[in-house]
Amino acid sequence: MTDKELIQRLIANDPKTIYNFFFVRCRGMLSYVGAFYGCSGLPEEQIGEFYEFLSADDWHKLRIFKHTCSLNAYVSIIATRYFQRRRKHDLLSLDDDTVRIRPAAT
Repeated sequence: MTDKELIQRLIANDPKTIYNFFFVRCRGMLSYVGAFYGCSGLPEEQIGEFYEFLSADDWHKLRIFKHTCSLNAYVSIIATRYFQRRRKHDLLSLDDDTVRIRPAAT
């Protein structure tokens, strides 16, 4: 199956294609990138979150894919940016919690 055919099936929300793409084809890459950025949760949870992110806005990010590289390379770039932002958000949330817990100076 070509990248264009794969994208068409993903956009059509074909359950078998979605499962095979995210949980088989991209599983290793998504698990690695999520772990590299220290994201919490099981690989299945991280993959599920990334699926929700990528499928948002009627698969907008796949619809704008220009086919100047492989679909794997394109998705790995999107995943890296997604998990970077998630880590930054998680760290900022920890900082906010730390600030709220600090006792008042006496």
